Amino acid sequence: MDVKPSRGRYFGGTFPPDTVTFAGAIALKVATGVDTREALVAGFSEIGAEMSSYFPEPAMDGADVERLVDLVIRDHNAQVTSASRDAIALLDAFHAMSIRGIVYSFAEAGDTQTALEDIGDSARELVEHGVGVRGYCFAHAVDTDELIMNGQLALGYGIFAESGSMPEEIGRDIAQVLREHGLTVRPHLSAEQRLIVGPMVYELPYEGMDIPAPDEEL
Repeated sequence: MDVKPSRGRYFGGTFPPDTVTFAGAIALKVATGVDTREALVAGFSEIGAEMSSYFPEPAMDGADVERLVDLVIRDHNAQVTSASRDAIALLDAFHAMSIRGIVYSFAEAGDTQTALEDIGDSARELVEHGVGVRGYCFAHAVDTDELIMNGQLALGYGIFAESGSMPEEIGRDIAQVLREHGLTVRPHLSAEQRLIVGPMVYELPYEGMDIPAPDEEL
């Protein structure tokens, strides 16, 4: 049975998320809420300079990209004024996993390899704080784009070999934590070590940025 997608309030704004336009791609990252404003400006300025390789819009210089990022942030926050229950539940679940020795990476990496490198760094930090690590889960940028667009999040998972845990055990523990926080979880339909979380509405106001007020713009 098909799962009905869940869509956030950010789709009602001037700059809705999408995967085919430059502004839509910025809106996707703003909706995910992980990257700082400075990281968004820097990353999308590189893309804007080589726009024809990625999106149909004309090339944009750094100043124009910065203005567009700020417009997208304002538009997002005009629509999303509070965090959704599902977003709070997901982030709380990740925190609970860390306490249980399951390291996570959420939207910090563009591919699986980079996500695993991020997990390795996080695992070392937990060990330094006296937490025994048993396994991990991750959602890279493509996974979190799907979360914003279609209300479902694919989580990959695995083990640290020295822990003595089995992948199935870690998968069950991750699913249990997510369900304890009120989220729907189902196994991936392939042989991959992945879970599907959702349908869910992931909405967070974008915070932690320093953007000029409209009357301060050049």
